[in-house]
Amino acid sequence: MLKYLGKYFSCGSHSLGASAFCTITGVLSKIENPRKTGMKTLVQTAELWSQYFNYRGLWKDKTESNQEAFVAYAQAFKEIYRLAKDAIEPERILGMVINLEECIMDSDKDAYSSDIDYMTPLQTQVMECLGTVRSDTAEAPPFLIKLLARFTALPFTTAAANPVRNGPTFVALSKAAMTLLQSLTTKHIAQKEIFTSGALDFALDELGYADKAEIYLATRRQVAHNLANCYIYRFSNFKACLTAS
Repeated sequence: MLKYLGKYFSCGSHSLGASAFCTITGVLSKIENPRKTGMKTLVQTAELWSQYFNYRGLWKDKTESNQEAFVAYAQAFKEIYRLAKDAIEPERILGMVINLEECIMDSDKDAYSSDIDYMTPLQTQVMECLGTVRSDTAEAPPFLIKLLARFTALPFTTAAANPVRNGPTFVALSKAAMTLLQSLTTKHIAQKEIFTSGALDFALDELGYADKAEIYLATRRQVAHNLANCYIYRFSNFKACLTAS
C-alpha cells in the first residue's frame, strides 16, 4: 500500500497528497500496539511521509490550496511519531520536524479565517506536533529552540522577504511559539548545548523583532526576561562550580 500511496506524490496534486496522508492517519490511528504492525513498516511509513517535499517542484504550477494537504501531513506525523518514535533515530525525527516547518513557511492563506488572534488549523497542528517531540537528547533542545525562535519572528521576516505575498500573518503562531519557547528553554536550562550551540543567543535575537509591534510587547518582554534569567541561572551555577573546585 505504501508504494501505491507514494505514486500520488509524483502527480503534484495536494488533493491526492491529502488523501494519502488521511489514509495513513486513518490506518495508524487504529493501532495501539506498534509491534502488531512491525517497526519496519512504521519506519517505511515515516520515510514515505518525509518524501512529500521532494516533489515540491511539481506544486508550483498548481492553483489548488495546500492547506488541506499540509494539515493532513501534520496529522499523519502525529500518528507516525506516536507509534515509531522509539524506532526512528533522533536525528531523523528532527529532519521530519524540518518538513513541518516547511509546511508553515509554504502555507497559503486560510480562506475562512485570519491568523492574527487565532492560529490556522495547520499552525495549530504543527504546534501540537512540536509539543509532542521528545527533547531529551543533546541535539533536540537547541534545534527546537532555534526553530521556535524562527517562528516568533515570522510576521516580520516573511514580510521583509516578500512584502507582496498574500499569505498568513503568523501573528498568532508567533505568540504561541513564544510560550513554547519559554517552556522548552526553562526545562533544559541545565543543558550546556543550548548555550554552546548559540541557540539561546539566537532566540533572544529573534525575540528582538517583536519589539517592533505593540501587539507583542507584553508577551515578548516576559519571555525575553525569563530567557535572560536563564543566562543568569546558568552563570551562577558555573561560578559556584568554579568556587567549589
